[in-house]
Amino acid sequence: MLDFLKRQGDTPEVLPVELYAPVDGQLIPMTAVNDEAFSHKMIGDGFAVNPTAQQVHSPVSGTILCVFPKKHAITLRTNSGLEVMVHMGLHTVELDGAPFTIHVMEGQEVQHGTLLAEMDLEQLKQAGKDPIVIVCITSMDRVEDLSTADPVRVHANEIVGHADVQAEKPTGA
Repeated sequence: MLDFLKRQGDTPEVLPVELYAPVDGQLIPMTAVNDEAFSHKMIGDGFAVNPTAQQVHSPVSGTILCVFPKKHAITLRTNSGLEVMVHMGLHTVELDGAPFTIHVMEGQEVQHGTLLAEMDLEQLKQAGKDPIVIVCITSMDRVEDLSTADPVRVHANEIVGHADVQAEKPTGA
């Protein structure tokens, strides 16, 4: 209403971020993930892929923030400040990292499509674990719009979604 009173630059810049499939498989919506924390979007929003391949790639370009000690999840941060978690399988923390081989390290810069990890699908199946790969945006407070493709077969490094992200305010602003 009083937009004329706003100082120029008060409106945060919005930056587009493309989201890529991390693995070959069937794209499914977050609400269909068989885990309440993810399906109810308690951790964040995003999408998941029921994998048909073992290689898990980065869904965004950015910096590796954390490789979880049990190797079941990796978090990244894009240049726009979007924080994204790639979570491999459900309840796989119980496997103490056994089915996962990690190919990145904390602080490493990656491009979308960079190989993050490999997961042994047969070992996950034998352990009775769901191998679903979840891409969860954990900084949803900065997302103005998120869209993902309808459920469909996808290939790793294929665009499956888009997020409009509020740019970070410069330090001291």
